[in-house]
Amino acid sequence: PRSNTNNVLFSNKSGEDRRLSLDLGEATAGSGDDEESAPHQVCTTLVEHDGVQNLSIVIGLPSGAVEGGYAFFVPGVESAEIELIVP
Repeated sequence: PRSNTNNVLFSNKSGEDRRLSLDLGEATAGSGDDEESAPHQVCTTLVEHDGVQNLSIVIGLPSGAVEGGYAFFVPGVESAEIELIVP
């Protein structure tokens, strides 16, 4: 649910050290001519094979309000992406 703390457990069964990341769109800082944007992403620490890591997140905007929406992904694994829908 939006604006509530949500916990996601990432269990790594890949045989390699991996992390779970969440793409929350773009974040902007500054104003006027000094405004810059950068990817807004959060992630777990690097998790070894058979390890588990918790990711606590709070999402304030619905996914439809963000261009491209939200998605969980594992860097370096193209097939490991899941769309996150926040009402």
